[in-house]
Amino acid sequence: HHRVYMFFTWLLTCCGFIIIFIDMDGWQDHAHAVVGLITFILCFLQPIFGAARPPEDVRKIFRLVHVVSGHLAYFLAVINMFLAMSLTTAKMPEEMYGLFGAAVGFNFVIHIVFNVLEHMSKKKGIPTDPTKDASYSRWRKVTLMAQMIGLFAFTVALIALLWND
Repeated sequence: HHRVYMFFTWLLTCCGFIIIFIDMDGWQDHAHAVVGLITFILCFLQPIFGAARPPEDVRKIFRLVHVVSGHLAYFLAVINMFLAMSLTTAKMPEEMYGLFGAAVGFNFVIHIVFNVLEHMSKKKGIPTDPTKDASYSRWRKVTLMAQMIGLFAFTVALIALLWND
């Protein structure tokens, strides 16, 4: 699933970058553009890093670089969304900051839960029977469903707020 999600993340990020660049008639000189470009480059490189997965003996270093650059891209993307709200061309209502902050906080908590579940699963060990689910897979599915429903609800609320403004 990770590869599928990352492919769509990569595809939508590339499309968004191109659309924004066309809509804004080229480069804009402000923090949002700079952070956006750095985020785009990190996002663009992630699947290349993934495809160039090295042999097992050096994979720990690769995994660390891959995970850190992925988290950095996500972190910068979140910062950049807040930077975008302050742009005069965005015309965002003040309530967006609170709603957006709540969505980011919610996603952060979900991320922590996923990491705890992954740690617990690794600690318990990998099942030897390939027909059985990995440890805590039910909890990961429940957490994923909660994340999807929660972020969908935040998206609907954000659209409603923009629509009514």
